[in-house]
Amino acid sequence: MRRIGVGFVGCGFAAAIHAEAFARVPGFDVDLVGVCSRNESNSAPFADKYGFRYHCSDFERLLEDDDIDVIDVITSPDAHLGYLKAAVSRNKAVIVEKPLSGCFSPGSVDKRSMYGQVMAQMEELKEFLKDFPSARIYYAENYIYAPSVVRMAGLLEASGEKLMMLKGDESHSGSHALSARFWNKTGGGSLIRQGCHPLSACLYLKSKQGPCRLESVVADCSCLGRTVADKGVLQSDPFDVEDMAEAVYTFSDGSKMIITGSDITVGGVRNRVEAYTPSSCFYADIAPNNSLVCYNGRPELVEGLYITEKVEHKAGWQSVFVSEHEMRGYVGELEDFLLSYTSGKEPESGLDLAMLTVQAVYGAYVAAEEGSRFYF
Repeated sequence: MRRIGVGFVGCGFAAAIHAEAFARVPGFDVDLVGVCSRNESNSAPFADKYGFRYHCSDFERLLEDDDIDVIDVITSPDAHLGYLKAAVSRNKAVIVEKPLSGCFSPGSVDKRSMYGQVMAQMEELKEFLKDFPSARIYYAENYIYAPSVVRMAGLLEASGEKLMMLKGDESHSGSHALSARFWNKTGGGSLIRQGCHPLSACLYLKSKQGPCRLESVVADCSCLGRTVADKGVLQSDPFDVEDMAEAVYTFSDGSKMIITGSDITVGGVRNRVEAYTPSSCFYADIAPNNSLVCYNGRPELVEGLYITEKVEHKAGWQSVFVSEHEMRGYVGELEDFLLSYTSGKEPESGLDLAMLTVQAVYGAYVAAEEGSRFYF
């Protein structure tokens, strides 16, 4: 069994998910070598918990380490492209978290200008990669590897019917991260933070039916948290980003795609992908699902136990997440990337999808701001 050395950039929430998922991938000898973070007071306990050989604050150390084959970039989006290019230039394979990039200006900047900046970034990246034709880049979009979505893709392919409409939703009660309030930190609000997940999954499902391009989008982006004095249990506190977004896309064949991203949905994370053909409907309820449902009359007895992400309390009926890393697609995602790295096959989730997702998000931002249909 071939050993594959992995180095992490970042040690936050998503990095913990990746570390735990790597341990669940069958058939590969994954060696977690080093973890890099600007704050070593965070990376030290992270490295100890997940069995990394060392932690550091200098990314150059990971690049110089011959034991590291793959760099996993799990930082804030504004740093993704810089780390990606540095790793590629040193012949490291790269796993990059979502979104690939964005425009990290204040939210007051007009969105058409942002769209232009993002598209310029994508063109610059393409030019850069011409010097590295063998670069291996994997886009960490777990929805594509969720078992329900994988099975949906297989059934759609077997039917041979045209996809008429796709719908995707990721919503919850808001991010606990302070940076999520600001456009210059996250590149947008609920659409790019949450909506990009089902957006990529729907684009992927559509691509499996053959070439078809995005033609246009209409969208609405709102800040509903500002319409109430008492926010209840919502964690969302946006400064210049949206906390509710819905975008309706049209493909060149006339089919549609509806994407929702929200920070105003309580009761846990809602992750769903739907597909419609002339003879079928598919509902992939990634979360919540009913594989295990329980009623807690005394929630204090399970206070220290994990039930599911973003649930505000543990009283009453709860949808308990079973095999979360597998069911949300993280294990399948990393397994595909490792198989791609060792065999040379193309990953299911790669750079083209990453770039198209960013373009689709910013096209929706233009449409929402200008109140008119945006054509790609």
